[in-house]
Amino acid sequence: MLVTAARRYLPRGCYSLLRSTKEIVIIKRGESGYYQTGIHAKNKAEGMKIVDEYNQKLGVSKAQAAAMEAGSMFGWNIPAADPRSYDQDGKLLRSERNEHER
Repeated sequence: MLVTAARRYLPRGCYSLLRSTKEIVIIKRGESGYYQTGIHAKNKAEGMKIVDEYNQKLGVSKAQAAAMEAGSMFGWNIPAADPRSYDQDGKLLRSERNEHER
């Protein structure tokens, strides 16, 4: 099952930037949504810098953070909730199937 396999590669939690309000939020593995921290950035660049720093201190990679964001929004049983679906910069990898369809 995808949830079980992906869960092995996900941290218990990570930080993320809520882009609409520029608030730093916490995402917890297996849970929908996020938890507010009360920390607001001045802009997206500053927010991402803070998030990257906090996640680095926790040992959370950008791929793991991206997978956590997807899981919290779209469910934990999708390929996007698996950090192996991302590169080291947290960018979604193209699947071979999608490449062959082009």
